[in-house]
Amino acid sequence: MPNLDEPIITLCSVIYESADDIERNTALTARLNPGKHWRWLVTDNRPLPHPPLLFKDERVTVLQGVEKVHDFPRGAGAYHHAAGLHLALDRVTTPYLLILDPDFFCVAPNWIDQAISHMLSNGLTFLGAPWHPKWYNKYRYFPCVHCLFIDLRHFPSQEIDFRPIYHREDLCRTLNDSSFGPLKGLTKLLLSLERQIVDRTSTSNASGLSQERSTVASSFDTGYQIYMKARAAKRLKFESFRPAFEPRSEFEGPPWAMSRFSRFLEKLLPETRCFLPKDASCYSTTKFRDLELPDVVGYGWEEFFWKDAPFGFHMRRQVRRDRSHDMEMTLLDQTLAAFVHYGNNGSQALDWKRDILSVG
Repeated sequence: MPNLDEPIITLCSVIYESADDIERNTALTARLNPGKHWRWLVTDNRPLPHPPLLFKDERVTVLQGVEKVHDFPRGAGAYHHAAGLHLALDRVTTPYLLILDPDFFCVAPNWIDQAISHMLSNGLTFLGAPWHPKWYNKYRYFPCVHCLFIDLRHFPSQEIDFRPIYHREDLCRTLNDSSFGPLKGLTKLLLSLERQIVDRTSTSNASGLSQERSTVASSFDTGYQIYMKARAAKRLKFESFRPAFEPRSEFEGPPWAMSRFSRFLEKLLPETRCFLPKDASCYSTTKFRDLELPDVVGYGWEEFFWKDAPFGFHMRRQVRRDRSHDMEMTLLDQTLAAFVHYGNNGSQALDWKRDILSVG
């Protein structure tokens, strides 16, 4: 795809606490994606007062965010995130949209053009990173708002609702009930059998087992309404990147779920009661370290492949509390520099303060 003078895609991000991630992310994106065909809207949802966030790059615009509202039955943070995204969405005029978490770093060379070209060639409305399989309480196989490209010509902005559905309690109950699948009686019988076996062979609390399984695919937060609409409109095509995942060593659910019996049982249970995806091809057992790149998984972050090559990683900073913020930023800088070199984008070190940020 040729470089265009007019923007063809708008990136939208929301920041909450620190601006460190977005400063580095905009610098990296500018380095890997030369040209003027993209713009970036950053909603600053940090609590007031906070220092102003200013960028030299004319492609990046900062929007004053919205105040967090706490009177939700659940998911106040997700509603706050959604409100920030809608604030930016109202200003999008380009045919393509990318929703990107500030701490999701796309590292493939020229990844914006590559993604748009692929969507055009394959008639895709959605492209992006799904929830990592370890988050078994989330929906599967469909891109989530961590990194979600949308062709707005096929799915216009008026159709987009980032809000969770926790305020729609009847719908939540219906979705939870439907998670038993069409053979509800058989599913309940199998779960009862599993409880009895775990109770006899494990020190785990079997009485909480059915409740544990009920948490699979039970999270209806930011982006879930897009997922529901896309699933209902079968004409809309989508494609997901492949997260790096090794179930035996990286599964974070209850230990009994990896037993031989439970793994066999998941062949009979509906997807919405399975801790692991039934389609194992949706993830990759290859890691960045296998390509002599930084061991992002080892840092506690999440890796994503596209077309069998590294596309990006999600920091997931809250996973590791044994590192200070400064240590985490140092590790991030080293990782980003490694990917800049890997993509043959010059030997000069990445300097987000020099390249992007204007300290005013």
